[in-house]
Amino acid sequence: MAYKTEVISQAGVREIPTNFRSSNEVTTVQPGLIIIPVAFVTTLAFILFKQVKYRQNLYTQLVNLKPFSSVPCRKCLFFDSNQHLPCAVQPALVLSLESVNCNDYTPKKK
Repeated sequence: MAYKTEVISQAGVREIPTNFRSSNEVTTVQPGLIIIPVAFVTTLAFILFKQVKYRQNLYTQLVNLKPFSSVPCRKCLFFDSNQHLPCAVQPALVLSLESVNCNDYTPKKK
C-alpha cells in the first residue's frame, strides 16, 4: 500500500493512504445490489396476491355449498353411500337441491 505524504502545516506531517476516500467524494451503489430488494418485494407481492385470490375462491366455494347443507338425503332411510345407486327410491334427485322437497324422505331410526 502506497502512502501519500501531505504537509498539514509547519507543525507536522501526516501520511494518508492513496486509496483513502475524502469526505466530499460520492459513493455509487452497484447496480446488482438494487435487483435483490426489488426481486424480494416483487416475490412478496406475488405471494400476497395469490393468497388473497385463494381466499376469495375458497369463500366463493363455501357460499356456493351453503344450500347443500339443507339437503336431507344423508339422513334418509333409503340413502346409501353406494356410488352406483345412492338412493333406491329417487336416484335422479339424490343429493341435489331438488331433493329438499322429496316426497319419499323417511328419517333413519336411531
